[in-house]
Amino acid sequence: MFISPTELMEKLEKPNLIVIDSRSYKEYSEGHVPGAANLDLFYYHWSDTSKDGIKAFEKQMKNLLSFVGVTKDKMVVFYDEVSGMSVARGVWLLMYFSHPQVFMLDGGFKKWKSLGLLTETKTNGFKPAKFTGKINKEIIVGYEYIKEKIGKVKLVDARTKDEYDGTVIRAGRRGHIQLLLALIGI
Repeated sequence: MFISPTELMEKLEKPNLIVIDSRSYKEYSEGHVPGAANLDLFYYHWSDTSKDGIKAFEKQMKNLLSFVGVTKDKMVVFYDEVSGMSVARGVWLLMYFSHPQVFMLDGGFKKWKSLGLLTETKTNGFKPAKFTGKINKEIIVGYEYIKEKIGKVKLVDARTKDEYDGTVIRAGRRGHIQLLLALIGI
């Protein structure tokens, strides 16, 4: 799942490589990995988890990945400043669609720069293609599964402390799963 900065540097000239800078455009414009295109994944989320909502999400994401130029023969590398949330979202998204070659840059752009590797400031565009991913339902679970597994599996909440404790709300509900379960009497 990880690719080192030096491994990526060696692959930059490969025609089957897509490098996606998942930071803000402002950060991207100040310097990025050569050849990287910008796609700030922070704003791509979906809160409607009904059957129709998931179908709409899948359609929207297939359109987005087509625009980016992802095909099954392309290696896709995501990075942000430190291998954070946006990168994880990109990798998860391609894993959801069973993409065989998706990676995150180990240490992100911060590590890339610390190693003195080349950067550029020119904007790179995408080369659209028809994305045809096969959905892997094994990497998504619903409320019922979590409810059944509470106390039997370890859940990792990768959000900020403020989101976890409910002082910042960026989801359908405030707080974390244990708190939510207590509120609804489970």
